Amino acid sequence: KALAKGFQKPEASSSSSSKRGQLQKQRSARSIASTTSEGESSEEQQPQQQKKPPTVPPFLSELHRSLRQAALGKWAAYLEDRCAWIRSADVSKKRDHGAGPSAAALEVVEATDRLQTVLKARRGFTDATKVAEPFYAQIGDAFDDWLLKAKNADSKYGTLVQLENNDYVAGKLADHVAGFERAPASSSSENNRPQRGDLRRQDSGSGLVALKRTALRCAANARDNTTQYADWMWRYEFLKIDNFYNKVVDVTNTKGTAAAKGLASNPNKVSPSMHGLEDNLAKVLKRLDKHFPAGSRSDPNLRTKLRAAILTHARTTWARYDDLARSTFGHAIKPTVADVDAVCTKLLQ
Repeated sequence: KALAKGFQKPEASSSSSSKRGQLQKQRSARSIASTTSEGESSEEQQPQQQKKPPTVPPFLSELHRSLRQAALGKWAAYLEDRCAWIRSADVSKKRDHGAGPSAAALEVVEATDRLQTVLKARRGFTDATKVAEPFYAQIGDAFDDWLLKAKNADSKYGTLVQLENNDYVAGKLADHVAGFERAPASSSSENNRPQRGDLRRQDSGSGLVALKRTALRCAANARDNTTQYADWMWRYEFLKIDNFYNKVVDVTNTKGTAAAKGLASNPNKVSPSMHGLEDNLAKVLKRLDKHFPAGSRSDPNLRTKLRAAILTHARTTWARYDDLARSTFGHAIKPTVADVDAVCTKLLQ
């Protein structure tokens, strides 16, 4: 028994050591699994962590700020110089027919060309608004000042000078606007998403808003000048009938229709004959060709537009005379509105 018990102790000891070995293996396995799990978890989380942007040294930030302020200061000085030049540009006391756009208008367009070339090349330029907004505001104001000076210098043809120069500048700026809107979207090697400063975006960051505002401003001025020019040309040949019906309007507004009716027993006496109407309209268009002679520096397209504007003004003015004749005197004007339409259609061809 003692011998048997002696042999049993090593077995118990061996069994105990075996159990301890198994426990150690299980612990090792759990430790390895835990380590592997943590490694995989850290690898999954790593892509989600954002890299911090590199820190810019303070002296570089200060250098950048100083350079930007210096550049904007030089830009402001350049604008002041160009605006002063435009305001002081020469004006003619007597319009040279066919002279084309003035030196002031040419400077506005050339300066715009230079600016737009830079903005198109630097689509990501963050200071574009600080450059474009003051440029168009100040250049536009300087050009308006020159136009006013030109009008005052030539009492007869001042409106014509304004018309030709406003139309020229408006057309050139409109070409730049169209260039912005036709520009393809910028792209990178990675994707085709529009980048900041894309010229198709209609925001002030690309200078497009300021450009459009100035182009529309010049175009509106040109339309007003066209109306004034057409009215001036009409009154040059039809002064008698125009004064008569303007007086009818004034008397009607102040004293009533009955008083206006007493201005004439037969208002058609102040109207030109059909032959006189045709002849006078032909003279108006001949004078237009004198102001914008073929082969001169004037824009031939402007002459075409003004021809149409003058004949449209003739139609609408004669229709107004007819309305006044019917409402005040009780009968239609002679020649009739249809007669005038036919003459204008013939002259427009």
